[in-house]
Amino acid sequence: MMLLCHNILAGQRSATTIQSDRITIGRDSKNDIVLDSLLVAPQAAVLVRQNGVWMIQTLGKNGCKIGDQQIGPGESIKLTGSQPIVLFPFEISFENQDQDDEAKRLDPNDERASLLLCSIHRKLLALMDIETDDTERRDNPEYLLNLEHMIEQLAIEESITEPAHRDLVSYIAGQAVRQALIEFLFEQNGNKPSGLAVDSQGWSRLVSAVSHREHDLSSIVNSLFDSLELSNSADLSEQMDKLDSEFEAAWLEESDE
Repeated sequence: MMLLCHNILAGQRSATTIQSDRITIGRDSKNDIVLDSLLVAPQAAVLVRQNGVWMIQTLGKNGCKIGDQQIGPGESIKLTGSQPIVLFPFEISFENQDQDDEAKRLDPNDERASLLLCSIHRKLLALMDIETDDTERRDNPEYLLNLEHMIEQLAIEESITEPAHRDLVSYIAGQAVRQALIEFLFEQNGNKPSGLAVDSQGWSRLVSAVSHREHDLSSIVNSLFDSLELSNSADLSEQMDKLDSEFEAAWLEESDE
C-alpha cells in the first residue's frame, strides 16, 4: 500500500510505501511521513490500522480535514472512501485502483530538488549567524544581499549551473514562480490562505535583495496570469484548479522564450 502526498502550495508530490499498521505524520523528521512546512505541527496525526480499517487521530492543535469534515485536536475518525486527509498545505490519500499509476507520474525532479535544497540549507545554516534576532537580519539590506550571494555560491558548489542540471533548475524556478503566482491570485481576490505567511517583509517572501530580479519575477507572474487566462475564471477555486492542471505546460513555454 502507498500513501500519496501533495503539497498544494508548492505543487510537489511524493509517494511513500506503507508497511506498518501505525503511521505517524508531522513536521518532525522522526515521523514516518514528514510534512516539511511550518504550518504543520511537529506531531500532527497518527494513522492506525485495526482489522483492516484505517483510523486517524489528530494530534496538532489545528486538527485536520477529511474531505469537507473538520476533525478537531485529539479526535479520532474512521477513514472511508477516497477522501483525502488535509493537513494544510498538504493533501494525503491512500493509493487505490484509480491511482495505480500516480507514483509513476510523480516528477523525478521532486526528489532531486528536495535533496539539493536540503544540502544547500544545511550548508547555509552552518554559515549563518543564528544568534542574531530574525527581525534585525530581515531589516538589514546588506545582510540580505550577503545571504543571497552565499546561496548563489553554495548552488554553484552543488554544480547546479552545469548543463546537465538545466531541467532541475527550470523545475525549481517553476515551483518558485508558481508560489508567487498563487500569492498574486490570493491578493487579487482580497484574501490569504489561512495561516500562510505571505508578508512581504518576511523570510518566506524574500525572493531577492536585487531589485531587478524582483521586477523580473513580477513580469513573469503577470505573463503567466495572462497566458493561463486566469482572469476568465469565475473564482479563486476555479483559478487554482486551472493552475494545478495547466501551469506546467505554461511554464515550459514561458521558460523557453
